[in-house]
Amino acid sequence: MALAYLTSRLFSSHKKPPDAVHAFIVDHKARPESTAEACSVAQLVKETYGFTAHVLPLAWTLSPTDLLNGFETRARIARYQTLGRSCVENRVEKLLLAHHVDDWAETVLMRLLAGSKMQGLAGMRAVARIPECGDVFGAERVVVGRPLLGVEKVGLGRDAGWVGVTLMFCGNREGCGLLV
Repeated sequence: MALAYLTSRLFSSHKKPPDAVHAFIVDHKARPESTAEACSVAQLVKETYGFTAHVLPLAWTLSPTDLLNGFETRARIARYQTLGRSCVENRVEKLLLAHHVDDWAETVLMRLLAGSKMQGLAGMRAVARIPECGDVFGAERVVVGRPLLGVEKVGLGRDAGWVGVTLMFCGNREGCGLLV
């Protein structure tokens, strides 16, 4: 939600209508309560910021083995492909993601442990083409921006008070967003 707040400030300073912003909320469907959480966030960004909100349910089946072996990889691929298709359908060519420096460090560590080469050890880029969407027609035009990549997760929570937001916790990721 920190990214939603900052995006709303940016659009208002440029006199852009808030409904021009498409807020994509991915529902991984990995937990029974994930759909209700995604719908709550969508309603919040619509009511608070006036964004056009979309809940994007991932269409996949998860076996108990999937949850233990390769879940993060499968989730990332499904998430990016769903986001890529939604960007194409809604004519969105710039997609902002709320990855922070802790996400970057986690990515580098995971790649290091997997034996990645030097290019993979660079971690996430602040600006890049949307990954995992080679078979999504039109997605090659989508550019991903990560404006919070230099911010620590703890800083997002600590500094939230000055803009009137409080930390929200989700069942699968601690501190996954900020709520007004």
